[in-house]
Amino acid sequence: MDLKTKSLISKLLYLIPAAHILIWVVLPSMLEGSLRLDAAEGMTGGPEWQLSYPKHPPFSEWLIALAWYTGPIRYSALYLISQLLAAGSIFLIARWLLSIFGAVPALIALCAGLASPFTTYIPVQLNHNIGVMPFWALVIITAWNAFNTNKIFSWLLFGVSVGLGLWAKYSIFHLVAALGVVFFSIPKWRQQIFGAGPWIAALTAIVIIAPHGYDVLVKGSSTFNHAINHVYLTPREVFGFTFNMLLNSTILFLFTSVPFVLCVGFRSFSKALIESIHPDTASPRDWFLFAATFGPIVLLVASPFLGIRPRPLWITPLIIPLVIYFANILSRIENVKIHRALVATGVFSSLLIFGYISTIIVPIQNEKPQYSNLDHRKILRDAQEYWRINGSGRIVYIVQTQRQRAMHTAGSIAFDLPYKVHVFDQASVKMSPWIRPNDVTRRGALVIGSPDIPDDFTVNAMPVVKKATYQAPTIRGRSRLPVTFGVIEAQIIEQN
Repeated sequence: MDLKTKSLISKLLYLIPAAHILIWVVLPSMLEGSLRLDAAEGMTGGPEWQLSYPKHPPFSEWLIALAWYTGPIRYSALYLISQLLAAGSIFLIARWLLSIFGAVPALIALCAGLASPFTTYIPVQLNHNIGVMPFWALVIITAWNAFNTNKIFSWLLFGVSVGLGLWAKYSIFHLVAALGVVFFSIPKWRQQIFGAGPWIAALTAIVIIAPHGYDVLVKGSSTFNHAINHVYLTPREVFGFTFNMLLNSTILFLFTSVPFVLCVGFRSFSKALIESIHPDTASPRDWFLFAATFGPIVLLVASPFLGIRPRPLWITPLIIPLVIYFANILSRIENVKIHRALVATGVFSSLLIFGYISTIIVPIQNEKPQYSNLDHRKILRDAQEYWRINGSGRIVYIVQTQRQRAMHTAGSIAFDLPYKVHVFDQASVKMSPWIRPNDVTRRGALVIGSPDIPDDFTVNAMPVVKKATYQAPTIRGRSRLPVTFGVIEAQIIEQN
């Protein structure tokens, strides 16, 4: 490859992600009606800056709170943060691939990764799966460096990557477990267990995650309790979700492989693929990347048969090891026709853009709150008008009944209000340890339920009064189930 081509590819490694991020920040900024469900849920706790929350580690909630602090541009900031996590992870991988495989596999991996649903319309809903993506990439990179060099600093970086990844989502253990299997399977690497490196990595990860772990224990092991309470498995989850996961993984495998296959031909790609998994021709690098790509899938598929509910273990960062895996296969082949891969990824990117725009603009025949057709400006005006008539002062506390639609509405209102409000679940101090029950009683609270607020629902033993039901306003699509507002009336507390 001549210097001119290498220079062009080097520029494309920066220009393509920049254009991608611009498109996927502008589009949702123009088309989304409100926060998606997971982002709204994160907004109910994120601004409290807790070290742990009842369901997940706090990293993603903190990022949503940071977006809120940008004020008038908070929606665009939210989508930018999400893209920096998703597209930035693919860019990080491409830069790493450039150093070990060369310019062509790096460029094609970058394009294939950016033409994936996991870096386009899925990050619009910033959640823990998106938050863990950069750490997923860092764990792969630092683990490879540590396994091969056995340098203390490399092991230290590996421990840092794992520790930080745990602040984003515990599913980083899926990847670490798979890499641990391949580490112990290769004699050259296995011998390192007697050195200081692996133990330094483990200790580093423990130290980094220790504040979160301590907070979880102090609050009564909240995240673990949540997992235990949701471990019950229905037959559909054992068989249906496992089948869906395998089907989705297969589709993603085939979808992502197209640019790589087109640029070398099916026969050459298949031959290189077989060589990468055949015991006589596979290298430690092949086994390492095979474990990083398929190990987490195996763990997820096996989880129902081990009594573990699979849905919370969904692995969005699968796209990261997948593009590395295909780049590794491509590195075995010469005479790569780059233009074919670029055309294929261009077509896929266009289809994803068109599909996203169509899904948003065309009426959505689905009432699930994952779809952002809630008119956040109108619901905020309704809430403020209701509180002006029935409440006292300004809205300081919002209580939601932990139904999805109520949670979505509460998070959306909190995100749009120009000042900080405290949102909590089911009026529970245990679920929301930042609330001050006596202060809630003194100031009063806006209560949100959907489709209604149960008659026996109380906040600090105070009943919900002055209930009013509103048809949930939507920008487009079918009307949702109604939203009910209620109020905990402000009380005068006698001073002793």
